[in-house]
Amino acid sequence: MPQAFELQAKKLPKQARSKATFDALIEACTLVLQSHGYAGTTTNHIADTAGVGIASLYEYFPGKDAIVAKVIERMNERVLTNLAKRAFNLRELPKEELMQAWLEQIYRCLLEEQPLLRVISYEVPYSEQVLNSHEMPQRLLQFSELLEYGAMEVLPQKQSKESMYLIVNLVVSSLTQLVVNPPPGLDAQAVIEELSKKMNQWVFGP
Repeated sequence: MPQAFELQAKKLPKQARSKATFDALIEACTLVLQSHGYAGTTTNHIADTAGVGIASLYEYFPGKDAIVAKVIERMNERVLTNLAKRAFNLRELPKEELMQAWLEQIYRCLLEEQPLLRVISYEVPYSEQVLNSHEMPQRLLQFSELLEYGAMEVLPQKQSKESMYLIVNLVVSSLTQLVVNPPPGLDAQAVIEELSKKMNQWVFGP
């Protein structure tokens, strides 16, 4: 029987002081995960790093997994926020350059999270559950967001749901692996360029 993990906080803070404690615990968990790994992360480590008592931790969280889930959620939001900001700078690019530029920005945003992303990808047993619940892969490739910043349309309107599913998973999986486990002997930029060529062929045709 699969192990059940408690991934929800007990309560969310309302006052500024309690919010500071809540945020400090999440930031501390981020640091501990990167230095000790998932298995080596404990609630005592998190509380000590945050500079708060263990009772304060358990006031908001049932255990470490609920804090780890919040760490993953906040990493998602950092990536998506940074990507949205960078998307604005792509609005004037011609269509033939836009795909590669967009893939490069996704790669760079993921690369900024490399140490944490590596732990989450390889060690946290419920990482996909948290990622899927917050639609990170889908949102990463919401090319329609480019339109909000004045960029031209990237994906034709006639893309099927099945095609979009394959596109999303191909790109996100490829770029995540390129970040967390760079293939020896291959240049990351060359891989992105090749991925861009394949994506352009798939989306726009020969």
